[in-house]
Order: sequence, then C-alpha cells, then structure tokens
Amino acid sequence: MSILCSIAGFTVRFDNRCERLERMCADYIIPSGEPDFVIGVTDAEMADERRRADGEEHSDGYIESLAAYRKLCSALPYSGAFLLHGSVIDCAGRGVAFLAPSGVGKTTHTLLWKGEYPSEVTVVNGDKPIVRLI
Repeated sequence: MSILCSIAGFTVRFDNRCERLERMCADYIIPSGEPDFVIGVTDAEMADERRRADGEEHSDGYIESLAAYRKLCSALPYSGAFLLHGSVIDCAGRGVAFLAPSGVGKTTHTLLWKGEYPSEVTVVNGDKPIVRLI
C-alpha cells in the first residue's frame, strides 16, 4: 500500500503495510504530487519500536504508525522542520504554542483558551505538531 500526504507543506509518501496509517492520515491525503519524503518501515524498525514499548502488546498497525512518524520526524530537521511536543493554537491569526512536560496540562490549557475565545481560537495540533521554519 502507499499513500501520499501533505504534512507541514511537505509531500510525504508512506509505503505502509497496515491500514491504520492510512486512517490516521486521512485528513492529509492528497491525490498526486512529487514526494519530498518517502517513508517505509522495515522489519528491523518494527522490532525496534516493539522494544521501545516496554513489553506492552500493540497491533502491527500501531507499531508501524509510531515507526513511520519517528522516521519522518528524524528526517525533518534536514529540511528546516521539527517535531514539537506541545499544543499549538491559532489565536486571531497568531500561532501560540504551549510547552511543558507530559501530564502538566497543555491540552487542558488549550481547551480553556478555546472555551474562553471560541471565535478567535482554532486548535492547530493538540500534542505533537510539526513546525516548519519558513
């Protein structure tokens, strides 16, 4: 299987094994284009991702999605982009990022802003946005 996606202004082709990755990327799929990145996950990368799971059982689709995203995010810095662990909103046309360790309340804070300023705030990404320097 193969899907073509537009992610952070890049065209990414995922050569996926499982349908889960296609479902996760549904909002980003595009019909055509020349890929900036081609991401396929090897058996060794699947095994490495399973080792990172600390003994927890996960489906092949979940493991593949983690490995594919890790592989994409490892390549992004060479093209002026990076993964940010945080929550990002658009507030009246300006990007605002909430950064903190896991469990501190970034998502809660984001939702409070959305609740307080519903017509001015759009949630861009609530957990791991890709930031591109343009």
